[in-house]
Amino acid sequence: MNYTCRDIMIDHPLTLHPAMTIAEAFEVIHHRGVRYFPVVDDAGDFVGIFSSMSLIELLLPRGITANPARGKKLPELDFMKTTVEELRSRLRERGQEPITDHLVTENIPLLYPETSLMEALYLIYQYHSHAIIVEKGGRRFLGVVSINGILDHIQGAKG
Repeated sequence: MNYTCRDIMIDHPLTLHPAMTIAEAFEVIHHRGVRYFPVVDDAGDFVGIFSSMSLIELLLPRGITANPARGKKLPELDFMKTTVEELRSRLRERGQEPITDHLVTENIPLLYPETSLMEALYLIYQYHSHAIIVEKGGRRFLGVVSINGILDHIQGAKG
């Protein structure tokens, strides 16, 4: 059998709504223990991704996140003494901002139910991201292919 995204996708994952605030999204992330959420509008269309990394980015000073040190020497940050209360305060200050201001919308693999498992694996590897499954010819959200989902299928596969 040639596996496709349809065979391994999570077709009813938890999603967030674009009208949610940072504070609301934080509550869902914190209480559900899920770190990666597709954001889906009222029409059922995929809008973007909001994740625990989006929250971490909000807690870091903007000067650091504006110039990420990817592949370079990390900036010296020991001079910045931060308490947990200061981080809570930053989160409260930004809590009423809409999540749509902080969505990842680029470099997300958008695949179709009939996309092969091998193509899904390659794109997940290439983008270091879950794959979003949408209806062919549109952006109607159908599900997610996650790394853990693929590994679970491999572990449970017979033969």
